[in-house]
Amino acid sequence: MKRLICLALALTMLLCVCPTSRAAGSEAENAAQRLYELGLFRGTGTNPDGTPIFSLERTPTRNEAVTMLVRLLGKENEAITGKWTTPFTDLTDWAKPYVGYAYANKLTNGTGRTIYSGGTAVSAAQYITFVLRALGYSSDTDFKWYQSWELSDKLGITDGRYNADTYEFTRGDAAIISAAALDAKLKGQNRTLLQALEASGAVTRTTGR
Repeated sequence: MKRLICLALALTMLLCVCPTSRAAGSEAENAAQRLYELGLFRGTGTNPDGTPIFSLERTPTRNEAVTMLVRLLGKENEAITGKWTTPFTDLTDWAKPYVGYAYANKLTNGTGRTIYSGGTAVSAAQYITFVLRALGYSSDTDFKWYQSWELSDKLGITDGRYNADTYEFTRGDAAIISAAALDAKLKGQNRTLLQALEASGAVTRTTGR
């Protein structure tokens, strides 16, 4: 009898958890698809039918996170064609233009005077910091980078799910935060990031990039 009760409880818990997991996956997929259609997010490959593979369960590196940020801002071409100087000696060739652009525009810093640590996993606090800086906020005066979720929660970009105990951060999380940032207003302005991108011609809402 005890075994039957335990089995029933386990099945009940499983049924309760599964819809939540599916909802989280769907949220990330929808966010990634929205960004992709606007030309602000790329996959890691393509499926046989030509649809993108987003790899949303994978943890991005700092290099990848900065690349996502530059694409979110519609600045990939500018980054690739620009000539950038950074103090970092550990950058891989493919990441140099993205980190260079982000560093020049005060969107990212290194983990040391000459070290960027681009191959290490990006944390929730770090990626949220990137996005807040992109919206015009300063980690020197507006928020503390290691508690960046406090400001992003107030702005409605995040919803309380990230905190000091968040140890797992995925490409799906980055997509969710990035998509939410599109609808956030730039600091001191009455227009959203998406409206600014549209005004600059980086995206068009109806046809994508």
